[in-house]
Amino acid sequence: MARRATSKPRLVLGVLGAVSMWGCEPRRPLPPAAATNTAPRLSLHLTSDITALRVGQPVDVEAVVEDAEDGATLNASVLWVASVEGQLARGARANLVFQEPGEQLLTASVMDTGGLAASASLALTVLARGAPVATVTRPAPGSVFNLGEVLGLECVAMTEQGVRLSGRAVQWTSALSGPLPTGDVVRATLSVAGEDTLRCTAVDPATGVPASATVRVTVRPIRAPTVRITQPEAAEVFVKQGEAPPHGAAVRFHATAQDFHAEGGPGNLDGAVEWALAPSGRRLGRGPALTHTFTTPGDYAVTARVVDGLGNAAVDSVRVRLVTNLPPRCEMELPTRESPRLRQGVPSTLRATCVDPETERWLAPIWTTNVEPTPLGSGETVNAVLAVAGAQVLSACAVDPDDPALRGCVERPVRVIVNTSPSDCAIQAPLPEAVVNAGVPLALLGSATDAEDARAGLRYTWVSSRDGALAHGPSTTTKRLTMPGRHVLTLTATDPWGLACAATVAVNVNGAPEARIDAVTQGLLDCSRGPCVEGQAVLLTGSARAVSPMGSITELTWLDNLSGNLLTVTVPPLLTATLAVPSAGRHTTVLTAKDSLGAVGRAATSFTVLPPGRAQLLSAVPGAQRPVVAMAQTADGLRYADGASPWVHAESSAVPRLAVDAPARSLFTLRSADDEALFVGTDGASLHRCVRGTCTRHAGAMLGAAVTALAAWATPDVLLLGTRHGLILTRASDPSAGGRAGTVGGRRLLEGREVRQLVISPVSTPRHVTAWAATSGGLAEITLWEEEDFEPGLATVSVVFHTPPAVLDDDVLSVAVGPEGQVFAGTRMGFSALGQPGPALRNAPWGLQDEEVRALHFERQHAGSGVSRDILWAGTKGGLVRYDLTADVVSHFGTEEGLPDPDVGALLVTSERLRYVGTAQGLVTYPWH
Repeated sequence: MARRATSKPRLVLGVLGAVSMWGCEPRRPLPPAAATNTAPRLSLHLTSDITALRVGQPVDVEAVVEDAEDGATLNASVLWVASVEGQLARGARANLVFQEPGEQLLTASVMDTGGLAASASLALTVLARGAPVATVTRPAPGSVFNLGEVLGLECVAMTEQGVRLSGRAVQWTSALSGPLPTGDVVRATLSVAGEDTLRCTAVDPATGVPASATVRVTVRPIRAPTVRITQPEAAEVFVKQGEAPPHGAAVRFHATAQDFHAEGGPGNLDGAVEWALAPSGRRLGRGPALTHTFTTPGDYAVTARVVDGLGNAAVDSVRVRLVTNLPPRCEMELPTRESPRLRQGVPSTLRATCVDPETERWLAPIWTTNVEPTPLGSGETVNAVLAVAGAQVLSACAVDPDDPALRGCVERPVRVIVNTSPSDCAIQAPLPEAVVNAGVPLALLGSATDAEDARAGLRYTWVSSRDGALAHGPSTTTKRLTMPGRHVLTLTATDPWGLACAATVAVNVNGAPEARIDAVTQGLLDCSRGPCVEGQAVLLTGSARAVSPMGSITELTWLDNLSGNLLTVTVPPLLTATLAVPSAGRHTTVLTAKDSLGAVGRAATSFTVLPPGRAQLLSAVPGAQRPVVAMAQTADGLRYADGASPWVHAESSAVPRLAVDAPARSLFTLRSADDEALFVGTDGASLHRCVRGTCTRHAGAMLGAAVTALAAWATPDVLLLGTRHGLILTRASDPSAGGRAGTVGGRRLLEGREVRQLVISPVSTPRHVTAWAATSGGLAEITLWEEEDFEPGLATVSVVFHTPPAVLDDDVLSVAVGPEGQVFAGTRMGFSALGQPGPALRNAPWGLQDEEVRALHFERQHAGSGVSRDILWAGTKGGLVRYDLTADVVSHFGTEEGLPDPDVGALLVTSERLRYVGTAQGLVTYPWH
């Protein structure tokens, strides 16, 4: 306790003494205060290119630190942190490797010894392995647009290999307006006002890895006028001097515009479209269309601008690249535009062609889709299995042989589906157990549903258990029920891949009366066994009886295809008729019997009437004992091709034949006021244009296959070339116009379909041309509109395909068109008018052996007194068929009538009404009705 007590006073005294001493000493100056600490400064320097920074790729970074007090000692204290991956490294210099793809903020920071800090940040986009590099180059950040204004979008997306992505590999979206058109260079409109973000997402098809880029724009709530460039259709086109349209340096532009604040609707601003050329800004013209020729290689933007009545403007543009080396030109044949669906997990046939425009060299396309990481295959034709279901884009691309960075592609949006069978097949008419009359039109009505196909995409067939095939289509009629008794009618609905459902209904048929023509005589001569003679009466004798016990014959009618109605009686049994003065030709006489129940039966017989001194109806053309596959009438007379030799033969021995470079396959004559041109298509993928005996050859990769059909029209100047791979539109006056001499230029249509026959409708005009094409994929209706500076390769064209039930079969072999534009199609199942059933050639009363119609020709015959008769001539492998459209009567010509061979493949009726029939073994004429 004592030590404690003693120590306290000592401590207190010491402190007090110290205080006392300080207070007694004289005042001295204070020591200098410590210097003020200044914060460091830090800036970032990149020694590596980060525009294509990828996961796992090292990048060198450097932080430059400046500090007045600590100096360079702070370099070791710099800390590198990423917003996604956290702390990465220490030190002013670092080598960083990112492991996570996406947008990251890289920050470098440092703190000095006085506790003050500095930092700097850098926004990075780290690409995944295999991802492309995407950059939005149009529009510029901060751009302002009006609602509905057309704006140009461009996204440059490059793969790791330096290949620029295009087409469906580049997708655009708007944060406000949603999905936008796809492609690296596109035109779009925005439908929602506000601050918007446009995003470009590119997917490398080789890796399946995406990358994105964005740009901010403002959309004003002002309804702008609209202007849209409709031609060229693509937002970017490549052209070259010396090439034919649509790849030539002379480019045709069309635009349409609308002022929403004025009357008139779409197109009311077409006349106010102002065209200009960028980058020069040079004015090109005013109006809805113009043609401009580019002369200097380079990239150009052609703009169409309009201003509405309120002063609001709208602009659309298309990029034109005048190059010295065009990218490969690719065309896809399968799948077609009209059937862009494929089955998942099942081999699908894909077919495309790619050609180098400069060398005409064929290139093997590489097939990809935008949803699968690996190519589907390589080659013109591949059988590929698509593993991913849903909407996707199928591409066939080829690399230019002289520039590996230049690619040409063709793309087709497709849908890959898991196919299921149609269901709910039902028959609405006829009703169950209905009683119907034979030979009388019966309405057939049915339906079905399918998860993948619309009703129109299903094929409907009607079959009787006793009479066989009846009709096609969900709603149709038939007169083919003939046998008496109970029939089970079956409706089968089949989808495009062969899956089907069926429904049945039972009906009772009042059988057709049995009608029979027993004899055709001319005196003692039996006309059914040999020809009769012109000018002497022919007696026809027949018989008829009712099949039903409840019925009786109430009416008999005799009809002759050349003489018309002979006799109609209502009080049997008058069963004879007389041809008082039969004309020369092939007669078919029909006896029609009707019973008291309403059933109708027919019988027919054909016989020949010859003029005195003739042995046969058909006359052989001298020197033409060879196959005939095509014919054309020229100023020198008839010319024909045999399909086997490189010659165009003439009917007259005095006219020299024309030499071509390959077997001639198709012919067409185009007449003008000054001259005529004979077009010759060959099996050697060439076209010859012959004028006054001199032929000019045209070929090139645009053809690429045998020219199987031809048709031409003088005004507008257009030539249609049908091939085994589609149709080409070019100039009739010069198929090489605008391009290299002798190389066909123009536009392709009907890709993937073989064109068998072409006919231009007689109702076509200089402003509007309609052509019909018999193809392997249906009957194609092609419409062209004439425009100022008409160019077939750039023409406005529409194509409509007619398939069953509008025609009897998908595989259309021939086509004919009447004077008023009525259309007839020939198939392997017979012929018919478009949208109507045709005669059942194999069935009674005709009973023909063959109904594959490979040639058709329409003829209107004038019999005097203003009476005309419409005749359809059909060539089959089993002979020549004459069908009287008015009387519904079929007549058959075979070898007994003078055909050198029953295989008829070509038909022609001249202006002098002389009928030429080309067969597998020669050419004959038929001068009679």
